[in-house]
Amino acid sequence: MSILAQQLRNLKIKPKWWGSLGMVESVVRYNCMKRGFPVPVLLLPFWEGAGNKAYEISGNMNHGALTNDPKWVAGMKGGNGILFDVLGSYINAGNDASINNIPVIGIESWIYPKSSGQNGLGRIVDKVQKILFTDTVNAPDVITFQHAFSTTTGIWRTYSGSLAPFYNQWLHLFLTYDNRSTANIPYVYFNGILQGSFVLKGPVGTASSDSASSLLIGNRLDGIRTFDGMNDGVRIYNSPPTPAQIKFAANNPYFMFETPEELWGPPPAGNWFLLQARNELQGIRGING
Repeated sequence: MSILAQQLRNLKIKPKWWGSLGMVESVVRYNCMKRGFPVPVLLLPFWEGAGNKAYEISGNMNHGALTNDPKWVAGMKGGNGILFDVLGSYINAGNDASINNIPVIGIESWIYPKSSGQNGLGRIVDKVQKILFTDTVNAPDVITFQHAFSTTTGIWRTYSGSLAPFYNQWLHLFLTYDNRSTANIPYVYFNGILQGSFVLKGPVGTASSDSASSLLIGNRLDGIRTFDGMNDGVRIYNSPPTPAQIKFAANNPYFMFETPEELWGPPPAGNWFLLQARNELQGIRGING
């Protein structure tokens, strides 16, 4: 799969200067550490705006392959996003060990839903054993989460109609779930606000492995659950943020990519991530003036 030159040029933290993928990864890690925020194991901001690959900047190289023609469009605040307007379209982020079998998971996404999607079950994130989707089949206009267990799959949804007010607008969606006990329930947040959850089917047994399944965004593998709308970023965590941090992320969607003021001062001591980013930035300034 080819990588287009403009995809590299568009990997930028601020419009005035560009940095390599490694530099952006270092800045993300520094900004998370500075705020005590967990570092995602998958971080797809959808900055590229063109081409057939979405670059992942957690450092785990879970890059996404655009499949069956999802469209690059304008995102939330002048950036780029993905429109799933072709039935069967999706992004495949693979099944690297960093995103497999996460017992305490956090799933974060900025979505612009237009409806509940293809067949009323449009996928936001699908890893077969863990599925987060828009839904009008189990109840009108809800977010549903499904997790496979050895005996009985667990299925939970938000309260009826809870998603309807957010059609045709941007919504910050965050889900956390701990699969180490069948008594646990997922917690779903809309724009940083915890939603009520309803148990459709309680899980029985032990959590099923998802290591053989690729993580898809916008659909499932057979292409009949296309998300109807846009997506402006997906993050997966193996140690979810606190409720206060989730609210902060909802109100500050780009905080991980902010240029640290420390980059411009004396060399930082004892922080490898910031030092790496600073060294590269100085090289960029030396070349570009």
